[in-house]
Amino acid sequence: MAAPSTGGRLLGAPPEESTPTPEESAYYDERFAAVQEEKRQALEDPGPTWREWFYYSASKWWIGLGLLILDAWLVAFWLENGVYVGIAPSLAVALYAEFLFARVLWYRPSDDGTGTGRGFHRSWLRPVPYGRWTPEADRVRAGLPALPGEGASRSDEFL
Repeated sequence: MAAPSTGGRLLGAPPEESTPTPEESAYYDERFAAVQEEKRQALEDPGPTWREWFYYSASKWWIGLGLLILDAWLVAFWLENGVYVGIAPSLAVALYAEFLFARVLWYRPSDDGTGTGRGFHRSWLRPVPYGRWTPEADRVRAGLPALPGEGASRSDEFL
């Protein structure tokens, strides 16, 4: 049995390259310039740090999954013991506690549209002025105003 013919070149070798046409060359040059511009922009603004990404985005999903598992265990506990009346009240309390937990960690004042003109007042739905794991909390811990649009003066400067 004869070996297959490769047309005079080695197996695995790249095919013979031809000279690109002027249109292809212009396209490749344009694409190369676009890629270089993307790289330059990425180096100028690398985005959030790993810590910021985890606290601001990724932890929401993992903590949410954990709370969903806890809710399932709660319902399974009542179903296993045959006390069906306890499911609704205990699940309502658990969901409210989870809502407050999420507010304490991720509440952002700009989300509800109330604006910064009104002062913060604690309520059953807003236990904190901003969440612990938000950019606003990081700004306040650094001594800056919580929202970039707020005035440069701070209330503790006048005390």
